[in-house]
Amino acid sequence: MWILMWILMWMWILMWILMWILMWMWILMWILMWILMWIFDVDVDIDVDIDVDIDVDIDVDVDIDVDIDGGY
Repeated sequence: MWILMWILMWMWILMWILMWILMWMWILMWILMWILMWIFDVDVDIDVDIDVDIDVDIDVDVDIDVDIDGGY
C-alpha cells in the first residue's frame, strides 16, 4: 500500500513538473515568435470579407381546370 502511494505521489509530482515545462515552452515559443516577427518586420493583416448573396426565386404555377358538365 505504501509503495502504491509512493508511486502515485511521484507520478503526481512528475505530472506537475511536466505541466510547468510545457507551459514555459509555450510561453517562450510565443515570445520567440513575436521577437522574430519584430526582427523580420512581419505584418499580420487579417482581412475578413463576408459576401452574402441571397437569391430567392419563387415560381408559383397554379393550374385550375374546372369542368362543368350539366349532363342530365
